[in-house]
Amino acid sequence: MSHPSARDDGKLKARMGIKTVTGYNFEHEIGKSGPSMVFAWGSWSSSSKTVAELIDSVEENFGEQINILTLDANQESDLVTHLGIKKVPELIFMIEGEVVDKIVGVPEKIDLFEKVHEIIVAESL
Repeated sequence: MSHPSARDDGKLKARMGIKTVTGYNFEHEIGKSGPSMVFAWGSWSSSSKTVAELIDSVEENFGEQINILTLDANQESDLVTHLGIKKVPELIFMIEGEVVDKIVGVPEKIDLFEKVHEIIVAESL
């Protein structure tokens, strides 16, 4: 599967490496071992492009330690409701399928990296 990624043309484009979740595969993907981060985005949201760039950096630095998943809020309204997403972009951090934290909007890169590291450490305890 692919995920949205910011590209020079200003659009979110598919890229290999990060999985896209849907109502169909969500439970399977978050059930994999290790912590998960779900990136809920919308094509209408310019902030989603900015966060997509950050997600690429998270993948490069932590991709082996955390499951990185993306959710197209345009296409998956039932899953958006299930996860309590009110605004995109939103990052949802999960351990063993349970939501443990969220970031709404565009975080600073250092803050996002610190949160990802915190979730990875918490999952290993």
